[in-house]
Amino acid sequence: MEELILNMDNMIYHLGHLPRYHSNGFSVQTIGHTLKSAPGFIRERRFASVNFSFILGGAGSAQVNAAPRVNIKAPCVITQAPGHVYSYGPEAGQTWRELFFIFPETTLAPWTDLQLFNPTEQIWSISNKAAVESRIQSLLLTLEQRDSNGMADVIDRLCELLILESRRMSPPRNLPRLHTRLYALREEIDLHPERDYDFPKLARTCGCAYSTFRRDWKILFGKPPGKYHGDRRLQEARRLLVESSLTIGEIASRLGFEDALYFSRRFHEHAGQTASDYRRINEPGGN
Repeated sequence: MEELILNMDNMIYHLGHLPRYHSNGFSVQTIGHTLKSAPGFIRERRFASVNFSFILGGAGSAQVNAAPRVNIKAPCVITQAPGHVYSYGPEAGQTWRELFFIFPETTLAPWTDLQLFNPTEQIWSISNKAAVESRIQSLLLTLEQRDSNGMADVIDRLCELLILESRRMSPPRNLPRLHTRLYALREEIDLHPERDYDFPKLARTCGCAYSTFRRDWKILFGKPPGKYHGDRRLQEARRLLVESSLTIGEIASRLGFEDALYFSRRFHEHAGQTASDYRRINEPGGN
């Protein structure tokens, strides 16, 4: 994400005047990006809009109403909405880069219904950084065409998707150190299921016994680490079967299965059908 934000200039786009032909109910009014330093710290401010501030780089602090002020570090999201008092920004000697979306006050109820605005959790960390970066890149490219007919509808949906992506599987705040490391490792496995992972060795690098590592992983993610990794590999196999022209043997090799027959057996157990049938049924025009 650092490379992305370094290439982003200060910008502000007003989109409220653009017509919507297929409104999803979340028409973004303004999108902006800014580099803030300590003089830009916002103190005890009320907002007449619903805002999502993506802190992409740097650090600072934030306070909502009379709650204790908390230190925050990128990447994370801070929300603002009517009825609350906010103080937030970089402290002395700090800077941060902020990408923000401003929505009308009328969107507060729908955002709340979707649990994307929660008055008791208005700050959250971004765990899936690569996916969020990809969404931001798509949004920036689309903003260049914002005046094209119907493009405002596309921008609205990209903003909604980016907010959804930021909330996806976000770890709770103030996690124990081990759990923070487990969330980071899970993200690595999600992005690179083809790699081999020595979980007993990883447990040692986390400073705990493998039994503790395995127990806490299962509590957090619902299955032991080995099974989580294996299932993620097979999920990636499904994608490659439909989206690529690789042979089944090539897919097996790419995902770290030395034996194509073993891969085929595991895939059948996972998907309930052979890899060939899965590709035939799910490819465009399949039946």
